[in-house]
Amino acid sequence: MSATVSVAEFARLVGISRPRIYQLVDQGRIPTVPGGPRGGKRIPLAEGKAAWDADRGIVEEQGPSVAPSASASASAPKANGSARQAPTVGGFDAADIAIKLAAARAADKSYQAEARKLKLEELRGSLLPAVGVRAEAEHCATRVRAALLSVPSRLASRLEGRTAAEIEVMLGDGIVEALTGLISEEHG
Repeated sequence: MSATVSVAEFARLVGISRPRIYQLVDQGRIPTVPGGPRGGKRIPLAEGKAAWDADRGIVEEQGPSVAPSASASASAPKANGSARQAPTVGGFDAADIAIKLAAARAADKSYQAEARKLKLEELRGSLLPAVGVRAEAEHCATRVRAALLSVPSRLASRLEGRTAAEIEVMLGDGIVEALTGLISEEHG
C-alpha cells in the first residue's frame, strides 16, 4: 500500500484549496481510501498525485505548494496495523518528492510566462535583441574613439607657442567639434 495523506495535506501538497479537493474527491476524480480518524477519507499519495496531474487542465492551480505536516511523510499503516516507513528515493520520501515536483513546475511556469512576456515586448519593438545592441554600442564606441584620437593631430600645429590656458580651450573646442560632428553624421 502506498503512503496516504489527509485531504487537507494533499491540498497543501498540490497548492489548491481543501474544498476544491473535497469536490474532486466527491466527483471521483481523485481516489481515496478509508482510514482517516473517525472513518475519514485518506488519499493514496502516488495515485492521488497521478489523478491530480491528469486532471490539471481542468483544475485551476493556485501557486506553489506548502510543506505537508509530519503525518504526511511519516508512515503508512500496513494491512496488519503496524507502521512501516514510506518509500524513499534518494533520501526523499514520496511527499518530499511531490513538493519538489510542484515547486519545479511552478518555477517552469514562471519562466515560461517571463519568456512569453519578453517575446511580446520584442515583437512590439520595445525590446531589442542584446546582440544587436552590443554591436551598435561597439560601433558607436569605435567612432567616438576615432573622433577623439583625431583631435590632437588636427590641432597640433595650431597649439605650438600657445599658453596652457589657450591650449586647454582649443583642445576643449576640438573635442566638442569632434563630438558634434559625430552627432551631425548620425542625424544627417
